[in-house]
Amino acid sequence: MNTIDFTKVPQDQLVAYYGLGFAAAASDGSMDREELQLIFETLDISFLDDVYQKEVRQYVLTPPSVISCLNKLKGAPEALRFGVVVSVMEVLLADDIITSDEAAFLRKICTRLEVNQEQQDAIKKFILEAKRIKERGLDDNTAEKALKNALSGVTAVGVPIAAVYLSGSVIGLSAAGITSGLAALGLGIGMIPGIGVAIVLGTAIFLGLRAIFGDSKKTKEKKLRLEAERKAQLAIKNLQDMISMILDRISNLEKKTAGHKKNARIISDLQKRLSALRGILARKRTITAKASG
Repeated sequence: MNTIDFTKVPQDQLVAYYGLGFAAAASDGSMDREELQLIFETLDISFLDDVYQKEVRQYVLTPPSVISCLNKLKGAPEALRFGVVVSVMEVLLADDIITSDEAAFLRKICTRLEVNQEQQDAIKKFILEAKRIKERGLDDNTAEKALKNALSGVTAVGVPIAAVYLSGSVIGLSAAGITSGLAALGLGIGMIPGIGVAIVLGTAIFLGLRAIFGDSKKTKEKKLRLEAERKAQLAIKNLQDMISMILDRISNLEKKTAGHKKNARIISDLQKRLSALRGILARKRTITAKASG
């Protein structure tokens, strides 16, 4: 079973992947708290070069050109193309509603990435089912059965299973302690792609690591724990940098606001993003402190 090794994917394609997530959040005119939360569930730019890390951080201020991102993804691996659609659709469904503007955005993405309507429907069903399982807190056996059914619908229409490894839905289930999010994919925690290690390990599964690895694998457990803590600290730093960028932008705009209604609207939107990022930062700090304690 293949996964996506992000360290081997061209960095400009990864930047495009992340960029389309931010563009999706802004496609209805504003980036909402739920959408940003979903993006930061899986955002891991620690292995990108500094110039690309800076570019991704800028997206919280100004999302990239959708056409530019899609052009960069031309020739991308199939699993990454489908992974983009999964990621975009998760962001659009973060508040359970896809507006007409968001629907138009999704059609453009799917047309360029050659994801047909049947595949879109299966991906949407999978995402909604994963959300339902997480929100209802189903027991592991029931959750695994439900997720496997949804997953079979995805693979039956030609969506590569590796695409859902990028899924905030699966990572979110695992982070909530519903280990069936991994089991349904036949995915042990040691096989989680780098994008998810920090979130999964840093949130809930520390207590279950020994049960998963066995006592004979304490070295691997320790290595993954240290890697998760490192990534968690980098995630916190990236959030802090983005918060500082928003504060600087707000400060600059406020100096020019007098009589400019457009600037006032932009400031209001930035303040909402700022509030959302501060909430995400507080949550990550709490999770990291508990995991390290």
